[in-house]
Amino acid sequence: MRIPQERSTVPFIALGDIMLGGRVASAIEKAGARQLLDGMRGYTEPSALIFGNLEMPFSNSNEPYLGGVHPSYRVPPSCVQAVEALRLKVVNLATNHVLDWGPEAIELTLTLLSERGIETVGAGRNEREARKPAIIRTKDLRAGFLGYCKKGEYSSTGNTPGSALLDPQEIVKDIVALREEVDILVVSLHWGLELSDHPYPQDIKIAHRLMDAGADIILGHHPHVIQGIEERNGGLIAYSLGNFIFDNRAGHIVSQQSWDKRHQGIFLRARLGKNHVFDYDIVPTQITEDLHVVPAQGEVKEEILDRIKELSKIIAQNQAGDFFYREGVEGILRRELRTYWVLLHKEGLSCLLRGFRNFKWRYVKLISRFLWSKVVNARR
Repeated sequence: MRIPQERSTVPFIALGDIMLGGRVASAIEKAGARQLLDGMRGYTEPSALIFGNLEMPFSNSNEPYLGGVHPSYRVPPSCVQAVEALRLKVVNLATNHVLDWGPEAIELTLTLLSERGIETVGAGRNEREARKPAIIRTKDLRAGFLGYCKKGEYSSTGNTPGSALLDPQEIVKDIVALREEVDILVVSLHWGLELSDHPYPQDIKIAHRLMDAGADIILGHHPHVIQGIEERNGGLIAYSLGNFIFDNRAGHIVSQQSWDKRHQGIFLRARLGKNHVFDYDIVPTQITEDLHVVPAQGEVKEEILDRIKELSKIIAQNQAGDFFYREGVEGILRRELRTYWVLLHKEGLSCLLRGFRNFKWRYVKLISRFLWSKVVNARR
């Protein structure tokens, strides 16, 4: 993207998923957050407007509020030092984990971040607060932020706490209302299929609809792997930034391939002007075995950049749907079967009961479409 720069632009940085529980929390306690994140210090400008997605809330509780919550998903309040070390200006809280530890965790998270002057979007004590935008004024630029998460038991409705619901029709209303107040508008969306290299076909349609309504940048989270980037209307859609700092073995993850895919991300840098995203670049990142975040180097860096280029090309050629069902859904089947096989050997039949209780039933629809696509291709 090459647009002649205005005299006054603001450096902007978007980070992938920030998960501070599990082994990351232990590493922070042992070495301090600054040491884990120091490898990226040279890639940020002091004046940069930095955005991040906080995957899980801070909590003092050891009793999960929702079913299927893994102990590694709890983030001790002391880990807020990582958010400070990253110099985040805006944090998205609209995730499927925001209510894992109950309304008290949402309250604590909002308080900890507010005390440090960090703006939040996407979650709140009620629906109105969850949908409330954040507006950052820097230089002579007003940047607006909104955050939303796909539907679940963690969604906020009326006076219930939780994540702002990813309802395209309502988001368009929020964009139109905010557009008059800001010069640049960023929307964070927690969506997609975990560990899929390709976005949902319907998510691409949603992204286009929101860009056409007035969004300048859309930042995707939740797949925990890198997906393609699309340029549209002078703006950007990053379908998934991958993981920035993350315990890639948190939860019931048993596959080495899943571990490997979850330790990469991209550091998206751009310059923002009024109604324009100017030149942007991508810094591939990776998480080391001792959970330090570092810029990818050598072959790993080139592999990530080549992958982004190829994934972006697939989106540009309107082929993402075919790849999503052929690769993404097939990946679900392999991953779920592998997980239950390993857990069955470790825990016995009790894991099947838990698995049935926590099974993502939306997968049934995806798997059905995948199997039907196999039948159609076989007939050709």
